[in-house]
Amino acid sequence: MTRFNRLIVEWPKLVLLLGFLITAGFGRAAAHLRIDSSVQNLYDQNDPNKQYYDEVRKLFGSDDMGVIGLVTDNVYTPATLGKIKRITADAEQVEGVQSVQSLTNLPDPTDVIDSPLLIPQIPTNPVDLDKLRQKVEANPICLNVISRDGKGAAVLIFFDQNASDDVAAQKRRDDRLQEIVTHEQGPEQLYLSGMQHITLNETQLMQSDLRTFTPLTLAAIVLVLGFCFRNIRGVVLPLMAVLCGVVWTLGTMVLAGDAITMATVVLPTLLIVIGSTYSIYIIAQYEDELPKGGTAAEVTLRALERVSVPVTVAAFTTVVGFVTLLVSRIGTIRALGFYAAIGFASLTLIVLTLMPAVLALLPLPRRSVLSNEPGRLVTLLARVSKLDRRYRVPIMLVAAVLVIPCIWGITRIRADTNFIEYFKKSSPVRRANEIISAKIGGTQNFDVIVDTGKKGGAMSLDTLQRIRGLQAHLATWPGIDQTLSIVDYSELVDRAIQSGKPPGTTGPSAQPATTTFWQRPAQLEGVSQMVYVIQKNQGPTNAFASVLSADSAIARIIVRTRLTSSRDIVGVADEVRRYGKEHFPPEVTVRPTGSLILLSESTDDVVWGQVKSLGFALIVIFVVLSLMFLSVKVGFLSLLPNLLAILLLFGVMGLTGITLNLGTSIIASIAIGIAVEDAIRYLARLSDEIRTTHDQEKALFETIATVGKPIIYASAALGLGFLVFLFSNFVPIQKFGFLTALTIVVAFVNDLVLLPALLSTTRIITLWDVIYLKLGKDPEKTIGLFEGLRPSQAKIVTLMGALKTFPEGAAIVRQGELGNEMFVVISGKAKVQINADGESRVVRQLKRGDVFGEMGLIRHHQRTADVIATEEVEALAVNERFLTLMQRRYPRIGAKVFLNVAKILSNRLEERDTARS
Repeated sequence: MTRFNRLIVEWPKLVLLLGFLITAGFGRAAAHLRIDSSVQNLYDQNDPNKQYYDEVRKLFGSDDMGVIGLVTDNVYTPATLGKIKRITADAEQVEGVQSVQSLTNLPDPTDVIDSPLLIPQIPTNPVDLDKLRQKVEANPICLNVISRDGKGAAVLIFFDQNASDDVAAQKRRDDRLQEIVTHEQGPEQLYLSGMQHITLNETQLMQSDLRTFTPLTLAAIVLVLGFCFRNIRGVVLPLMAVLCGVVWTLGTMVLAGDAITMATVVLPTLLIVIGSTYSIYIIAQYEDELPKGGTAAEVTLRALERVSVPVTVAAFTTVVGFVTLLVSRIGTIRALGFYAAIGFASLTLIVLTLMPAVLALLPLPRRSVLSNEPGRLVTLLARVSKLDRRYRVPIMLVAAVLVIPCIWGITRIRADTNFIEYFKKSSPVRRANEIISAKIGGTQNFDVIVDTGKKGGAMSLDTLQRIRGLQAHLATWPGIDQTLSIVDYSELVDRAIQSGKPPGTTGPSAQPATTTFWQRPAQLEGVSQMVYVIQKNQGPTNAFASVLSADSAIARIIVRTRLTSSRDIVGVADEVRRYGKEHFPPEVTVRPTGSLILLSESTDDVVWGQVKSLGFALIVIFVVLSLMFLSVKVGFLSLLPNLLAILLLFGVMGLTGITLNLGTSIIASIAIGIAVEDAIRYLARLSDEIRTTHDQEKALFETIATVGKPIIYASAALGLGFLVFLFSNFVPIQKFGFLTALTIVVAFVNDLVLLPALLSTTRIITLWDVIYLKLGKDPEKTIGLFEGLRPSQAKIVTLMGALKTFPEGAAIVRQGELGNEMFVVISGKAKVQINADGESRVVRQLKRGDVFGEMGLIRHHQRTADVIATEEVEALAVNERFLTLMQRRYPRIGAKVFLNVAKILSNRLEERDTARS
C-alpha cells in the first residue's frame, strides 16, 4: 500500500476535491431518504408461505384491519349505541376504508337473506334493549364486535387492499380515524389499534429515534475524542470522516430505492460509533509520529504506513460480521447487513484518504498531546501488564470457569417476536392494544384456509362438520377470542329458512325452527342453494364472500386473537396443522396463513439466521486471522477472548430472560466483527515490538502501554455510542444497545487481560511483516539456512527468530563470552578476528549467507573469536528456542530448517577437520 499512501499525501488537494464531489452527490440523494415501518419488511418475499398468503388476499380480500375499541360499564344504552353508530358512519366515509363492521350495522341474524339491520333504530326503552342483548348473545357473529359481558364494543375497519400499500394514504387514513376517536372520547373510553396504526406509530417513533440518536451519538463521540486528543483536529477530522460515511451510505440506500426500516434505523448511529474508532487509531498514530520530526506530509505518511494495513484488515472483519447477515431470510436484516457493509467499506476508504489528505495540508501542531497524558492511565496499563504476566494461569482458569454459566444460560434462550412489546409499557399504542384485547377481544386476526380441491366441496355436510369441529377446538385455545366461517353463516341461513321467511320478508317468523341441517342433512341442500343464489346475485359483495370462494371449493375461517407472542401464535398454527391432518381427509388441505402467522413464523428465521450468520462470521474471521498471523494457533487464540464475549452475551440473554428477536438477533454477528478489531491492532503492535525488542515479555508490556490507550479510547467510544440506543422508543433497540455495549466492554477486558495471558509465550508474525520484510534476491539460493524454502517461508523463518542489526564497527560477538546461539548473515559484511598475545588477526571474512557462532548453539560454550561488522550487518540469531518454536508452529518449515542447520554444522566440522589435517 506504500504507493497508494504516497499518492494520498502528495496529491491531498485532488483527493479532497474528489471526496467533496462524491459526498455532494450522495448527499443530494440522501436528502430523499424514506422511512418504511411496514411488516412486509419482515417477510421473506420468496417464501412459499408469503406467496400463498398473497393468493389468499386476492381471493378473499385484505386481512388488514383497524379496530376502534369502546370500553364502558354497559354498551346497551341509547347514548352508547348512538355513539357506535356515529363512529361507524364516520369511519365508512374515510378514504381507503373498504368496509366497517360494528354492532349498529350488522345484519339481523334471523334473516341474512335480505340482510336487514340488527338495529334498524336504536332502542330507547329497557325492554327493547334487553331483547337486543339476548339476540346479540345468541349469535356468534355479533360476538365479533361486542364483548360477552356487554362492557366493550369494537368497530372493525377493513381497508382497501391496494390502499394499504400507500404509506401517505395510510397516514391520512389513520389521522382521520384518530380524529374520530378524539372527537367521540368520553364518557366512554375509546382506543384506536390495529396493525396499520401500530406500524404508522412505529414510523413516527423511528423518525424520533433518528432525530435523537444522531446528536446524542455525536455528543458521545465528541466527548471521547476531546478527552483522547484534546485538540480541534482530533475531534473535527473523525467527525468529518464519519459524517461523510453516513452520507455515502444513506445516499447509496436512496439510489437503490430502499428506505429506513426497523432494523436499519440503527445504521447511521452504527456508522458514527464504529467509524470513529478507525479515526481514533489514525489520529493516535499521527500523534505518535510527531516527536520523530519531519514535515506534515512525512509525519502523515509514516502514520499511514503503520496503520493502513491493520485498519483495513480490522474494518474487513467488521464488514464480514455484517455481510453474514445476508444469509437471513428476513429482508430488513439482509438490508442492514448489505448497507452496513457498504458503509464501513466507505468509511475505511474515507479514513485512509480524506483524513490523511487533510492532515498533510494542515500545519504541524506545536506539541504531541498523547505524550502528555495523565500518568494514571499509563500506570494502570503497566499494572495490567504485570498482572497478565504474574497471573497468567489463574486468568485463563477464570475465563474457563465463566464459560460454564454462559453455556447454561444459552440453553435457556428463547426466540420470540412480539411486535406489541417493541413499544414501551407506557406507550399509548401498547396500552390501547392491551386494553382492547383485555376488555373486548384481540385486535389481530389470522386465517385458516380449508381447500377441498373441488367445486362445491366446502359446502358438503362432511366438510362443514369438520370445520365446525376445528372452530370448537380453536375456541378452547387460550388467547383465541372468536372464529367466523361459512358454518356460522350457514346456520343463520338455515335458521331463516326454517323460520319460514321467504326472501324479501322482514316481518315476524311464520313458525319457529325445529330442526337444523346437522340433525337432518337433507336440509343442507336448501342452505347450499340459498348460498349459491346469494353469491350469484350479489357477486363479490355478498355476505359470504369473505368466508367462501365463488365456486365454494375453499372455505376461510377468520380467527380473531389477542395473542401477540410469536411462540404462542406459532403454537396455534402448528396445532391447526396437526388437527387438519388428523380430522380432515388427505385431499383436503388445512393451512393457517395471514400477516400475523408470517410475522410469527419469521422467528425461526431469526434463530437460524443468527446461528448461520454467526457461524459463518466466526469461520471467515478465523480464516482471516490465521492468514493474517500465519498461524492457525494464533488465529484461534486471537479469536478466543472475543468468542468468550459472545458466549457471555448469550449467557446474559438466557439468564435474564431477554428474548432473541429482530433487535437482539444481530448483536453477535456485529459484535464479533467489532471486537476482533482490538485484537488485530493489539497483535499487530505486539509483532512490531517483538521485532524491535526481541523480548516477548518486554514486548507484551510495551504493547499494552502503547496500543492499550487507543484501545481504551475506541472501546469507550463504542460503549458510549451503543448506550445511546437506550434512549430509543423501541424496547428491542434499547436491549440491542445495552447488550452490544456489554459485549464490547467484555471483549475489551478480554483483549487487554486474557489475550496477553494466552499469547505470553507465543511468537507473533503478521502477514504484512512478511510482505514488508526484505531479504534480498533469492534468499533460498544465497543463504544456506533457507535452502529448499520458498521466499515467503524464508521470511517466516527470519521473523520467528531475532533479526538483529549492527552498525559498522560494532562487535556482534566477543571472544571469551558465553554464547548459546549462532548467527546467519542476511546482509552486510563482517570479519572474524582472534585475539592472542595482545595481538588481533583476521581469520575470516563474512558475507551474506555465512554462518558463525555455531558451537554456541551446540554446546553453549565460550566464543573463540570476535566478530566485527565492517559495514552495517543484519544477522539472524538462531538458538534452541527458535528451533523449538519452528518445530511447534511450522513443523514442515521447521523440518527443512533443521536439515539445513545439520548441513551447516556438518560442513563446518568438515572444514575444521580438513584444516587440522
